[in-house]
Amino acid sequence: MQLIAIVHEDPAVAAEWAISLSAAGFRVLTSASFEDGKALLDATVPPALLIASVRLGAYNGLHLVIRGRLDHPDMAAILTSDPPDPSLYAEAAKYGAGYLGGPIDRETVVSRAMQALADTAV
Repeated sequence: MQLIAIVHEDPAVAAEWAISLSAAGFRVLTSASFEDGKALLDATVPPALLIASVRLGAYNGLHLVIRGRLDHPDMAAILTSDPPDPSLYAEAAKYGAGYLGGPIDRETVVSRAMQALADTAV
């Protein structure tokens, strides 16, 4: 069972996405802060996929993506923001991450997570 880490400033959104991803057969951990997200990346078993919101206090999800890619080059990553921001799409791509601009529904999260994991398995 693949592990997905969701780091989102809104715990309700993270929980909603976690329910859908769990129902799709993934193990999911959530956090609402950059610091807790860093701890998820530093865990003994790093996530196969990081889904990070751009808004995380003094830092942002892109910082987690960059850090995660340095420590775990095979980890898939998706950066999210609501509202959508074309410049974030380009920045995420620069670091090998996907991008989702909101509003983001559960089905989109699941399908994009599956696609991101399939892309890294190749």
